[in-house]
Amino acid sequence: MFSGEIMAMKKYSLLIIALLFLICGEAVSQQMTKGQMSSDAELYFKQGNYITALPLYEKLDSMSPNIDFKFRLGVCYLHQTDKMKQSIELLEKVLAEKPKVENLYFYLGRAYSANYRFDDAIRYYQDAKNKKTSKEKLESIDRFIGYCENGKRLVENPIDVKIENIGRPVNTKGKEYVPVVSADESLMIFTYRGVKSTGGLQNAYAEPDPKGQYYEDVFQAVKLGGESWSEPERIGENINTHGHDASLALSANGEKLFIYKDTEGSSGDIYVSELEGYTWSLPVKLDSNINTNAWEGNVSLSADENTLYFSSEKEGGYGKKDIYRSERKSDGSWDKPVNLGPKINSPLDDQSPYIHPDGKTLFFSSEGGNSMGGSDIFRTLKITDTSWTNPENIGYPINTTGDDLFYVVSADGERGYYSSAKIGGYGQHDIYMVHLGDEAKKHQLILIKGIVNANDKVAQANISVKYAKTGMEYDGYFKSNSATGKYIVILPGGSSYDLTYNVDGFDPHLVNVDASEITSYKEIERDVKLYSSDYVRKISIICNIMTGEGYSTPGSSVSMNISNSDGSISLETTADDKGDFKFENVPSGFKYTFTIASASITRALITGTVRSGDAPKAGIELALTGGDQSTSGEEGKFRLELLPDAPKECPYPVQYLAHFGGGSTFPDLSDVIYKKIMDKYGDCTADGLMFQVQIGAYYTPDNFNYSFFNELGNITTQLLKDGITRFVVGRFRKMNEAEALRNKAVKIGDRDAFIVIYYKGERMMVGEAITKEF
Repeated sequence: MFSGEIMAMKKYSLLIIALLFLICGEAVSQQMTKGQMSSDAELYFKQGNYITALPLYEKLDSMSPNIDFKFRLGVCYLHQTDKMKQSIELLEKVLAEKPKVENLYFYLGRAYSANYRFDDAIRYYQDAKNKKTSKEKLESIDRFIGYCENGKRLVENPIDVKIENIGRPVNTKGKEYVPVVSADESLMIFTYRGVKSTGGLQNAYAEPDPKGQYYEDVFQAVKLGGESWSEPERIGENINTHGHDASLALSANGEKLFIYKDTEGSSGDIYVSELEGYTWSLPVKLDSNINTNAWEGNVSLSADENTLYFSSEKEGGYGKKDIYRSERKSDGSWDKPVNLGPKINSPLDDQSPYIHPDGKTLFFSSEGGNSMGGSDIFRTLKITDTSWTNPENIGYPINTTGDDLFYVVSADGERGYYSSAKIGGYGQHDIYMVHLGDEAKKHQLILIKGIVNANDKVAQANISVKYAKTGMEYDGYFKSNSATGKYIVILPGGSSYDLTYNVDGFDPHLVNVDASEITSYKEIERDVKLYSSDYVRKISIICNIMTGEGYSTPGSSVSMNISNSDGSISLETTADDKGDFKFENVPSGFKYTFTIASASITRALITGTVRSGDAPKAGIELALTGGDQSTSGEEGKFRLELLPDAPKECPYPVQYLAHFGGGSTFPDLSDVIYKKIMDKYGDCTADGLMFQVQIGAYYTPDNFNYSFFNELGNITTQLLKDGITRFVVGRFRKMNEAEALRNKAVKIGDRDAFIVIYYKGERMMVGEAITKEF
């Protein structure tokens, strides 16, 4: 696809590939006479709207085979990726039957070039110089021959990358293109065109029309983990209209979205929308220093949000489309743009700029340089604000013989994203990921991200940065999201920085990040918690209650109460069918007593965790009416037991227990020593001491069918830090009671079942001091 043949449709010049009409020719042709189809097809063909003309010529040729139809159909096939091979077959037929068709040799050169048969393409291009060829195409032949020569060199020296379709649910039978991603790759925004488009099928006036087309919408998806993405959703009514709405660029922190609008009376302009909480604002047109009476599209914002790169067709450039740079002024507006100069801008189209988060690496698409056909993707490095290195073609197979546009690269430099209509996709245009491997360029860059909380609620913070050693300001614009508290700050490695978080009504909070030794890309998480002097911090108490013999029955629907010593704080809730309950927004700094509102419950165990925000909270004193007391440990865990008749005369030697380090509770003990321990301490108890029986331990818990053991009681799972899931049953104050249950498990068939000891919520092992006693 080359600009000289497509740009006649001025309104859709932004997306040379993506914005061509797609109409189902079969459905339309049934409503039209042969003469109407021929007239319409000819009109579309002359406009350069080949995709719309294609199904009409297919129908016409099937109804009445005609060498002129075959010629036009062969040209149309050049513009649909999965038909390019057929273009050679059709045009060769035309050559055999009617060799004097105007521009035939030129289009044969195009067809062979598109199919990477460069020598054949050069031969036909040379022949076209002496055949019936229009003046416009004659003037471009040497350029196309140059593309072929470049293509031969690039294909003979491919770069070692892996290109893969990112798959469903993002890619569909419709069109997905112009992907833009946040610097941490947590968010992807892209342009979509298909059955989910706002308004459905519409005519040129955005009115419902079953014979019309789908208009563009902007969609978004979030990273779920690994390389999978969520189900895409429309980005919102403020952005998506019944007309064409296309994504252009996303700021590094994912908070600013640039879109393209081609409204009535304009040639195409750039707009920006900001994420306000969860909602994208109404797009605002960039000022007159950026948007002019000419076409402006394709844009990229630097990570510090101080520099804007965009392409424009305004007068005074080196070609039709040139790339410009504009700096943000102190009032937030954009300064008069500066052309990047002849090293970047060629006499042809130069567009789709993407400035990497390192602020130095610029990717762009150009028809000039050593492109292998149409627009290729190039890379250049900034030397100073006004000078760049010689652009280099990033190579085949990323670049093809077609137009390659809208390429973005992850902050770590390991992955690229772009859209293509290559064969083998899900639909017309799909989004692809490039794993760059050894081709990845290392970036001395640090990405700091986290969540800002003020008085335990997410907050919007303005974040300023200084160089720690000199105190000089780092000129950048950073803030956290008002609804999520999330923020991203990207800084060059090699320095130490002081980040100051400013939230209205709170003292500034300073965080130092030392990146002086960082020589490659690194991500650092820094959550920020601010508190006012009069704020009483709140905690959450998440609990479970089990009742009955061995604590095997959930305390379903049991009413629970907690209160502080003077009764000024009293909260109530009810346990669910699993015995789970919780108290939220509980003021910290008090001792709390649990009360079970059921006289029929005489044996009960409450286990739980105290949290402050997302972090465990240690040191909270807790008690149970009619039971014992506990204090939350380092992991926030606690344990309370209701057992009024518990014997007190045989204390278990808890002081000699050892913290769990893996394996059995009774490591390397003979049966004789095990029996002696059981005989001496089997009936002993201690506050905070509890015994369970472990019946299985698996890295892959789905592999364990524990239904055979259901008769033992309620089986629960425990995932420990070693990544192994344990299956345990029962809760006992005495080791003898647990031993009785273990023996039952052995009889069922688990000869490896053993007793597990917990003390104050922490898993323990029989220590050396106990074993030496015997």
